[in-house]
Amino acid sequence: MKSKSLWFFALFLSACFLENPVKETPALDERGYNEWILSRLYLYPEDLPQAFTADSIQALYAALSDPYTRYIPPAKAPDAEQGMNTSIIPGDIGVEIYLNAEAKYPLFLYRIYPDAPAGRAGVPRYSRLVSVNGTELSGDDAYNAYLKVMKANKEITLTVENEEGTQTFSLVKETVYAPTVFVDTLPQAVIITIREFTLTTSDHEKGTLGEFQKILEEADPNVLKVIDIRNNPGGHISQCVNAADLLVERGILSIRFTNQMTPDGKKQIKKTVVNASAGGIGENGNFVLAINRYTASCGEIFATAIAENTSIPLIGETTYGKGIGQSVWKTPAGGDAVITGTQFLTPNGVNYHQQGIPPDIFCENASLNCILNAAGTPAGALLTKKEYVSLRDILMPPRRILYGALEEGENECVSF
Repeated sequence: MKSKSLWFFALFLSACFLENPVKETPALDERGYNEWILSRLYLYPEDLPQAFTADSIQALYAALSDPYTRYIPPAKAPDAEQGMNTSIIPGDIGVEIYLNAEAKYPLFLYRIYPDAPAGRAGVPRYSRLVSVNGTELSGDDAYNAYLKVMKANKEITLTVENEEGTQTFSLVKETVYAPTVFVDTLPQAVIITIREFTLTTSDHEKGTLGEFQKILEEADPNVLKVIDIRNNPGGHISQCVNAADLLVERGILSIRFTNQMTPDGKKQIKKTVVNASAGGIGENGNFVLAINRYTASCGEIFATAIAENTSIPLIGETTYGKGIGQSVWKTPAGGDAVITGTQFLTPNGVNYHQQGIPPDIFCENASLNCILNAAGTPAGALLTKKEYVSLRDILMPPRRILYGALEEGENECVSF
């Protein structure tokens, strides 16, 4: 399971980084087009002569050294593009479930999306799932039983339990746009978790950026806010750069070098420097930034923009180290060529690819307790024993997330 989880993490990194697919194509067949576009955009041209001898398009891409460059066949391209650009979950009730194998009822409702069926019905967060449509959800097979019922039915009856007792809710599945930014309020700190950087989310117009901006507008500027991008695998460059701009008053936000084509089809390298604009809602706030070894790609662009332009400390672990980006090109047959062609540097011009971004303050395993202590608000001083147990269980759960009724592999932008 661990290797499969890491595969999903790498898949998200490769799939969800830059702009929408473009449709301009030369008059070539599918194989010829892929060779043509790779020869002009691929960041590692030394791979190409050997790769071009492969006997199929899939083998061609498999021969490349870069794990993020790949070919998506026409039949899978529409779903892949949807996964790259949106947080959409077809046929769902809008919950996130954590698995605690030691509990009698091991499925724990970690988050409830407010604009989805579960949220509108008032399903309580932090409850345990007891049954779905009359099927008890206990034991090792609880999640498989949940999936089976969810797949077979549009009308869903959930029975849940918490400290207040047992409740039952009748829901109807629908297409859900999941939020990507979440808030957990503690007595002396607010945790703002940015799950990923996506174009279209529960905020259909501005995506992750719009969600983050709204939370900052509503937050008390004097209260400590922990911006948590632990496990954030990335997303769209426009989203993470503009989100950082909300916190950075002046300076360079991002530097990138991109392989591009001239109008006559020749290769060129373009340097892009993105500068901050003054007036962001978070420029005078009280923040720390939580990072870990799974903070990657666009998450690292966000982190470096803040680290090198503000006094906001980075607390946690050294990040993943993905300083390269992908563009997506529509092929003649309707497939997608996902090609690594961009190199990112920090605002100070440092290449962090395969190195990562080190924190200002190291916390082993990037635990929230350590992060809060380093920020000057120790969890033990803030919470009663009962609340501390909730903090441990809720804000530091296992990394494995079970997204609604999706099986592993159904959504190419799910990360584990």
